[in-house]
Amino acid sequence: MESRAQPKEIIAEKPKRTYKVLENGDVEMIEILDQKLTFSSREFLTFLRDHEQMKENITKQMSEEVKKKLEEDLKNIEESIKNLKPISEEAEKLAKIAFEKMKEDKTLGYLRENLNKDLKKEEIANLLNWWDSVPVDLKQKITKQEAKKIVELNQRLNRLLK
Repeated sequence: MESRAQPKEIIAEKPKRTYKVLENGDVEMIEILDQKLTFSSREFLTFLRDHEQMKENITKQMSEEVKKKLEEDLKNIEESIKNLKPISEEAEKLAKIAFEKMKEDKTLGYLRENLNKDLKKEEIANLLNWWDSVPVDLKQKITKQEAKKIVELNQRLNRLLK
């Protein structure tokens, strides 16, 4: 079973080949190809899950006749899973950090963009309602000047509503 995971980037180096002429005149060629594959964290998780699924499928299909043939495949897959799990965990951790950073950048960017505009009553109300839904940890990352502008917008909205 092939993995469904698709790398974002594949960098292949030129193959390294060695040749050997055998006693009977046949030529034996050994070709070694080095590839560097870059996966997104989500694709790498798919790659890991595919290996886990292959292990499960092989285990289910094992009968005494084919057990010896499949044991080596199973060992290889288990070794791959063992090697892939820590990499996948690290990739997930870094992806989560990157997502939180992106979310923070977009949230604070949206706020800063709107604080510098001349907003109408409805726009102020929408901005302040949105700001109420922003998590506290992100609210703590604004400057004192930005916090002051939010208070001023709130006061302005209260005046407009009277």
